[in-house]
Amino acid sequence: MLEEVTSRVKLCVDAGKRPRILVLTGSGISAESGIKTFRGTDSLSQTDWDGQQVGKVASITAMDTDPAMVNRFFAGRREDMYRSEPNAAHEALADLEEILDEHMFVVTQNVDSLHELAGSDRVCHMHGDLDTVRCRMCATVFQWPAEFVPDLTCDRCGGGIRPNVVLFGEVPMHLEAISHLLTKCDIFVAIGTSGLVYPASEFSEVAATHGALTVHINMIKTPGHFACSLLGPATITVPAFVDVVRAAL
Repeated sequence: MLEEVTSRVKLCVDAGKRPRILVLTGSGISAESGIKTFRGTDSLSQTDWDGQQVGKVASITAMDTDPAMVNRFFAGRREDMYRSEPNAAHEALADLEEILDEHMFVVTQNVDSLHELAGSDRVCHMHGDLDTVRCRMCATVFQWPAEFVPDLTCDRCGGGIRPNVVLFGEVPMHLEAISHLLTKCDIFVAIGTSGLVYPASEFSEVAATHGALTVHINMIKTPGHFACSLLGPATITVPAFVDVVRAAL
């Protein structure tokens, strides 16, 4: 796998350009920082919260029927986030962005800010983020307030405030921008994600159709449109991938 990455990077360099690398990260990269995932055997979805299944609490149905409960749940997730720190995988991606500048972009399925805390600037949160909240009426986005009580209302219109995250039953954010990035990248890398859940399940195929080398970095191999894969913990495999790219530039 690393040889294929080396060849693609050198091909770009020989053409007088830097490779355009698009990275998709999933819960696996943050799990190594201690943040529980929403899927898997040791995930939030396998536990109860306030007597209810987490998958039902973090849903658009729950937001419509009991928004205060949903707000309390995500306030807890935000507290968990700030008890965690970026790991070697987050830091390696930030280092790669520093080298490639605008040729490097991260799309993350995670709602934590560990990429940003590690130093990455070009990050797109397709499932929203726990650093912001949104008005349910006027859709204005605000920074998460210091005291986010469950019944907080919007200063502009008086509407209810909710975490600015994608709930079960809602459509991911920024899909048009992500689609554009997929058609322009030279290398597409999916890290810490199965790549099987729609719409992310289509990303590798779209990138490959437009000529990108598609790479899967994960603990286990899963079906998907990937040309090659690298298996193991993200804290080991991602720095190794970044080292290969750096050496080939």
